[in-house]
Amino acid sequence: MNRAQQIKKITQELVRFKTTHEQQRQFLPCLKIIKKWLEKNNIKAEIETHNSFPFLISGPKKTNVLLLGHIDVVPAPAELFETRTRDGKMFGRGVFDMKGVIAALLNTFIKLKKENVASLTLAITSDEEIGGYNGTRFLIQTKRVIPSIIILPDGGDNFNIVTDQKGPINLITVTKGKGCHSALPWAGINPVNLATGFIKKINKEFPNRHFSKTTATPTIVCSGDVINKKVRNQIPDSLEINWNIRIAHPDTIKDISTIFNKVGSIFNTKVTEIIGDGLPFHINKESKKVKLWKKIVENQIKRRVRFVSSPTASDARWISQKGIPCIVTHVDGGCPHENGEWVDIKSLSTLSNCIQKFISETYE
Repeated sequence: MNRAQQIKKITQELVRFKTTHEQQRQFLPCLKIIKKWLEKNNIKAEIETHNSFPFLISGPKKTNVLLLGHIDVVPAPAELFETRTRDGKMFGRGVFDMKGVIAALLNTFIKLKKENVASLTLAITSDEEIGGYNGTRFLIQTKRVIPSIIILPDGGDNFNIVTDQKGPINLITVTKGKGCHSALPWAGINPVNLATGFIKKINKEFPNRHFSKTTATPTIVCSGDVINKKVRNQIPDSLEINWNIRIAHPDTIKDISTIFNKVGSIFNTKVTEIIGDGLPFHINKESKKVKLWKKIVENQIKRRVRFVSSPTASDARWISQKGIPCIVTHVDGGCPHENGEWVDIKSLSTLSNCIQKFISETYE
């Protein structure tokens, strides 16, 4: 079985597991398939858990290179958990994000271990789609693995290199008004009207069309008593808004909170809760290792590789906060989290080749 065939076969096996967070019991069997592939090639692997989330790790604790991926995916219709192939592309839930990539990482890892590359580690987690707190963050912060550099093919597109990814947080604001009967609106202070002005002002502070700067988007609006009682003719005394904020480097949570509270003071609105760490990812594109990776990829794909920023987040944010270089890139594919998710099969082999070449040139 050649490289492309093996990668395709592993991908098909992994996709069959419905590893969504609604079906967490599928995580362990999926990781056991990866472990089985490793053990079949006489490579030891361990499956451990943190807060009930399993992860697989194979290789030394202190390592030159860590290959990192995640098996969890977002929900999909049942038929998408069987892959189909057309015109050199594979379709199915997770083929791009990121079970196809895991198959490529696994193929590379096995090949290099057979060539006695000792300082190489593989880690596969199961909670990236809900923040990576019990997977990558746990591995890095507890020094369960101590890498010199990490390769994470989970961002960007078609082998471009991501230099920046945004850090997500959810911020809760409460706008205070004065409740009254809606037939007598002058008797109260409508928090809906106040919140409308607040939203407009925040949208000016954080334009939502900006690809590389911090954005702030209201996603959930509720007025507790009115919603719970289904009272339609009562002006509520308060309004709560959840804001999903994507923080871009070099902004911080403190910067965002300060702006929200300053604007809020005009509209009787305060920040009441901040959920998440909001850590953006950033890497120096002048790094020797990054430049080497770029050169190797360009030689493989015969075209220029671009440095790009991404509005999405990944587990890379836990890595860069510890000062560990992390190459974030991706193969040729598209439609992640959509029913048309696809990956170019040949590009998975290309990724495997690039990783193999990078490790041999860096640590030979």
